Amino acid sequence: MTSAYPKVFRVRQKFVDLQIDDLPGTIERELSRLTLDRKIRPGQTVAITAGSRGIHQIATIIKTIVDHVRA
Repeated sequence: MTSAYPKVFRVRQKFVDLQIDDLPGTIERELSRLTLDRKIRPGQTVAITAGSRGIHQIATIIKTIVDHVRA
């Protein structure tokens, strides 16, 4: 008799623990590469979203992104 359920396997995943010393500076540098000032004009409405589950320092990340877009 065949089972109606698929086989289940236990999987382990290890993530690299990357340390960024200057998180806002790193985010600012990476966002600058996108040249958003050429794509977003003053007065336009922009939505910034993020999934927060498990992201360390999410408030700092979002604040830095918002500050960059506002500038």
